[in-house]
Order: sequence, then structure tokens, then C-alpha cells
Amino acid sequence: MNDSAAIQEDFATFVAWSLAELGVVVVDQGDGFFLASATNPQAEWPPAEFRFRIGSQGEEADHGAVVISPAGTLWQDILRRLEQLEPAPQSAPRDEPSGVPALAEALFAPYVIEEGKCQLGGCRLEERPLLRITTIPADDSPVKHHFFWRTGELLSSHEIIAFGLKDLTPHLAYTRDARASVQILLEQSHDRIQEEQGSERKLATIVWCKYAIGKIDILIGDAATSLPFEGWARHYVSGDVSPPRFHCDATGRIGYHLAATDNGVIAPVESIATCELTGRRVLESELETSVVSGKRGCNDQFATCPASGDRLLTTELQSCTSCGQQVSPRALRGGVCRVCRNLRSISKDDPTMARILDVYPGLDQWGNWRLGESQDAYVLRGGGWWNEIRLTLDLASLQPHRAQERTKVVGRWRPLPDVEWRRLFEK
Repeated sequence: MNDSAAIQEDFATFVAWSLAELGVVVVDQGDGFFLASATNPQAEWPPAEFRFRIGSQGEEADHGAVVISPAGTLWQDILRRLEQLEPAPQSAPRDEPSGVPALAEALFAPYVIEEGKCQLGGCRLEERPLLRITTIPADDSPVKHHFFWRTGELLSSHEIIAFGLKDLTPHLAYTRDARASVQILLEQSHDRIQEEQGSERKLATIVWCKYAIGKIDILIGDAATSLPFEGWARHYVSGDVSPPRFHCDATGRIGYHLAATDNGVIAPVESIATCELTGRRVLESELETSVVSGKRGCNDQFATCPASGDRLLTTELQSCTSCGQQVSPRALRGGVCRVCRNLRSISKDDPTMARILDVYPGLDQWGNWRLGESQDAYVLRGGGWWNEIRLTLDLASLQPHRAQERTKVVGRWRPLPDVEWRRLFEK
């Protein structure tokens, strides 16, 4: 085994842990002497309390105290009893989180919820096993601990520290649900011990660490959302791993400082803005800026200029005096929109014109057609011997939105008479 990933422990500390695993309380009496007694008065071992001190091989009992030494009879008896524990000695990091309340406090710490709160919407703490293999020298050398994942991989020195594995305390957590995982670990320990047969004794210990699975509920008024989390409990409590940040899909922002919009959408405060027209708090992605006035408003208060593509407030649209379309002021010149100012000549054989004439054959009486196209409509102007006509037709359906004429006698544009409208456009 790789000693670079091992931790060392002095013999006296390991003896104290071993006695605790066997249900023996050790009290330090000073001057290197300890008093040991069973936590359970009905326990068969030890038969009575006893004083001891840690000594070297061959040292004799003194001052009424026994000596526990690496090669001593009492120590060998203690190791034998540890090896007989079923399924194996069991421990946990001494500072392992005690339960859900300690975890919840750490999980909630980063969140700032405006006019709301966060709470656990469910949390399960699972005891998950690791394997510790201890190499116990026959002399006064320190014992060595190696730790292994269920997959058989060796924990690094950094992981040993991060999981608090340098200071363990007895912890019984073996259940039927954990049987399969523990069996895999113990089979690993048997294989490793067999591979490294030698004079040094080996001891396998199951180390339990808490794994947390759950979700954090964010509640603001009637609005609610949940953030799932999963990971080692101690990493959340220590701050090595942060709770999940809220991710706003609409704006792409993430954060812990959350609020709700007026329509009940929870988001990071940086994702929420105020509509300048209504005062409503909405997602930033639901606001637009008018190219005309620079005002910020909600999407439903905006329109796209069919002539220029500008996005502006619906209240800022103006009518083109020629085609009647509602357009951006930036597209107008002298009241006439960009489309109407840039009509192009088109023959009756042009596919677009041919389609229009096929639907409205009565328009064939005019000639010299010119055409313009916006995002929503066709704008046409045709000339005849007596009058001119200008039309605005829906781009998709060719339904007429406006039809005007002017004669050579009267040069002012006026709506097409009803009779003429029906003749041209009603079948």
C-alpha cells in the first residue's frame, strides 16, 4: 500500500480508540496512568475496572496498574476481540454532522430571500461506508491507517483530511441496507491483507460517513421552486462544497439572492427589473428598450416596425400617410415611410405581381406598376389613363388593408369608392 496516502497514529491513541470500540471508557488519571471500565455493567469484558499505562515491550506492571505494550498479552487480547466484532469494528469521524439540523443551517446560510424563506423540502442522510486498514507494528512504531472507497480506490491525503478521518470515534450504523456495501469492503480488506502477509498485524474497520440527498424549497408568497442537492454532509457543513445556486433559465444568471416578480417568477435579484411604464417588477429578459425614446418596457408593450425592423413602444408608432402602416418615426420622411419612398417598377409577369393579379384580376386595368414590400404588407401603385391607384395588401393572405385612388382632375388621394372596392376585391 502507498504510504504517501497513509496517516500515522501513536500507539497510545490507537489503544484508546480500540478500548472505546470494545465498550470501555478510559479516564486519564494523570502521570501517564488511565482508568478503564466497561460502559455496560453487564458486559463480560473487562470483568472489572483496571488501571493501565502505555509501556514498551517487556515492561512490568507497577503501582497496581497493568502495562499495555505492542507485544503484550493484554494488547493481543484486545486485538483479538476487535477482530471478532461483527461485521467489523465500526467508527465515524468525531466531528461528523450530527443530523439534519446542522446540515440545514449550512445549506441555508448563503441564501437571501426577499420577502420569503427557504426550507428543506426533503432530506435523507445515508450512512455510507469506507474501509480503513490499519497496520499494527509489533514494536513501538506508530500504527498506519489507509482508507479505501467502495470501488477499491485509495483515498488521498487531502481526502483523508477533508473527511475528518484522522480522528474517529465508535459509531454503529450497520443495517441490512448497507450489508452489500460492507461485504464488498470486507472482501477487499481480506484480499489486501492476504496480499501483504508479514509480521505486522492488520485490522479492518468500517468508517461511516453521512451522505445527504434532498432539495431546498424556496418560497416567496405563492411562488415556489426547488433546488436539488446531493453530496457528503460534512462538506456542506464545512463549506468545502457550496449549496446549489439558483439558475434563471430566462436570463442565464445564477445566484443566492432571490426575489419574485409581480407575476410570481422566482429569480436572482439581478434578473429582475422594473417596467418604466407600468412599474411592474418583471424578468429583465421580459423588458425591451425602445430605439425611439430609450424607455424600458415589457415585451407586450412593444411592436416591430414593418418598414425598418425597429423595436419600439406601440404608443410610439405613427401612420404612414401613403400606405397606412403603423411604423417607427425613424422610418418616416415627410409622413411617408421608407417602403413607400422606395417603390420599384414591376412587370405583370413578375411572380409576385402575377400572384396578385391572379387573385384580383380587376387590377389588370392599371399598368406601370411599382411595388414595395415591408415585413407585413405589399405596397403597390398603378397608373391608368384616367386615374392612379395605390394599395396595401397583406403579405401572406393578400387581403387589402387600404385602397386609394386619385384622378388626373383631382390630384388628392381618397379612399376607393365602395362600388369599386367591391368590384375589385369581393368575389
